[in-house]
Amino acid sequence: LVESLRDSSSQERVTELARRLKTERWAIAQRQLEIPKIPCRNGVVSSDPSAGYSDFLRTIDDAFSVRLEPAVMSGAAAVGSVSRAIAAASGRADLVVVLRGGGAASGMEWANDERVVRSVAGCPVPVWTAIGHATDRHLIDEVAQRAYATPSQVGSDHTRQLLIDSAQAELAAAEGARTMAVRESAIQSRRARRAQLILAVFALGVALAAAVGWSGFGW
Repeated sequence: LVESLRDSSSQERVTELARRLKTERWAIAQRQLEIPKIPCRNGVVSSDPSAGYSDFLRTIDDAFSVRLEPAVMSGAAAVGSVSRAIAAASGRADLVVVLRGGGAASGMEWANDERVVRSVAGCPVPVWTAIGHATDRHLIDEVAQRAYATPSQVGSDHTRQLLIDSAQAELAAAEGARTMAVRESAIQSRRARRAQLILAVFALGVALAAAVGWSGFGW
């Protein structure tokens, strides 16, 4: 009975917090942050070692730098530990990734705790999450810029973004080169027309001078 009452109270707190974050629009701040471009410094909040962190490293491209901010990811100590790790990571990273593989639901209450949710919502850099099983959804996911089903998906999407950014950079460079070539061609055309005009004016001057010279002799 005591356990049931405690579970009921916890669920009521989560429900109330979910209502507040929607009505107070806590998610807006993260959604308005720009997705970091390449190169990107990743601050990963996760336990060390962990299967989720290993999966993330296996799927992320070597072009990204990764710094682990170790945190307790289960139990009562996780709330303060994860909040501190997010704050620490945000001070030296372009993106904070919070990772935690699947496990018992009783070990992941921190992902619905107001202190952790606020630390994500108020983080000055984008926060991406992958918490629990693929079917799990927590309040931390609701306020993060992006929420993924698994740590592997975070790494894969990050790598995909790298390929997109690289392709866009190559297209921009090619377009820039084409624009420069067109501009240089236009400059050369203007120079050629100016040279032709100068020659035409010179020829006209010579012709006029010759005409005046001939008339001076009375011919």
